[in-house]
Amino acid sequence: MLGREVKAHGMAVRLASVLPATTVAEPDVETLMAHEMRWARTIRAMAPIGSILGLIQYPVSFALMAVAVSGFGAIPLELLAVVCAARIIAAMAINHRLGLINLPFWLTPVRDITSFGIVLASYFGKHVQWRGHSLVVGTNGSVVLKEIDGE
Repeated sequence: MLGREVKAHGMAVRLASVLPATTVAEPDVETLMAHEMRWARTIRAMAPIGSILGLIQYPVSFALMAVAVSGFGAIPLELLAVVCAARIIAAMAINHRLGLINLPFWLTPVRDITSFGIVLASYFGKHVQWRGHSLVVGTNGSVVLKEIDGE
């Protein structure tokens, strides 16, 4: 949205030469999930096709689906192991390159599955929670306070 506004004023949008870092320090899992649902529903509203296509970045979920559909066949189980290993190695390499601390390795596949579920769930509703308020994500990605009893 910011890029669109910049371009609308005749200016150019370029990639930064530095890598911005974001730390989400939510106090508990419930608050983190509410935060991520707010992000996912806003992204879905602004770019629904891009949001659903973004699921490809969570290969562990697809490998798990293959295992389930196959009835826990040997080849899909091997595929799941390879995908999990590749995902863990990639995450560790990125963390190393960026000088970040590696979290317990088993959290990487869990994170993929959780993120996959959040993106899917974002298509089934428009309400989000933020700082104790119930909000509604509009079709253009705007977030407004939910009206309660005509307020």
